[in-house]
Amino acid sequence: HSHWGRTAHERQGKTFLVSIVKSVNIGGTRWGCSSVGRAPRSQRGSRGFKSPHLHQINLIMPGFFAFVDVSYAEHHAAAAAVITWSQAPQETAKTYIVFVAKACRYVPGNFYRREMPCILKVLEEAREPIDTVFVDAYARLPDGRPGLGARLFSALGGKIPVIGIAKNHFITAESRDVVKRVFRGKSERPLYVSVEGIGLECAAKLVSGLPGPYRIPYPMKAAHRLSKKAATSLDIKEIE
Repeated sequence: HSHWGRTAHERQGKTFLVSIVKSVNIGGTRWGCSSVGRAPRSQRGSRGFKSPHLHQINLIMPGFFAFVDVSYAEHHAAAAAVITWSQAPQETAKTYIVFVAKACRYVPGNFYRREMPCILKVLEEAREPIDTVFVDAYARLPDGRPGLGARLFSALGGKIPVIGIAKNHFITAESRDVVKRVFRGKSERPLYVSVEGIGLECAAKLVSGLPGPYRIPYPMKAAHRLSKKAATSLDIKEIE
């Protein structure tokens, strides 16, 4: 089914892809929320960089971006992926949502163990050729240790760059030049961008150029809202 492989945590859970046909309106932009698949029984550091051209992204090759997010309920998780065209990220190509029963519990220092099986599962469902994945987390921590993004990059075979967009500063005793602050719109609060698979400067420019006049890019916000709504609206009995 997928050439990305599976993890032990992934095999322990049950996963279901639901079919949803609706849309959400974020900041005046309508995001389509169509997803395909099978239904449950009853029926997902350093110096700042700031660009004045928030909607202009210059890429060498056209492709697709995947913005992923995971939300949790008491006994299950919902992962969402918003797929956009890389040269027109304001346009949604497709969205996917999957549910994972018995998601791993959060263990301090091992955040990726909880998130990555869910993210891998929703990316498995994507039929578009993904060029870059964006996660709401660090790819590399400020001290150089691998974060969720770096581990996801390895799990994807080291072929698809993963850009981490973190909202909070990670304080460490040691700091390396692996995180860049990006200021978007009129916000004075930066995003902390790190990356695995491409250069940090390139990743910062991509994040700065993503659609949306506010701090959080629209596609990332859309993925968060989709996963959160899915996680809180599903009865766990539907996927057991």
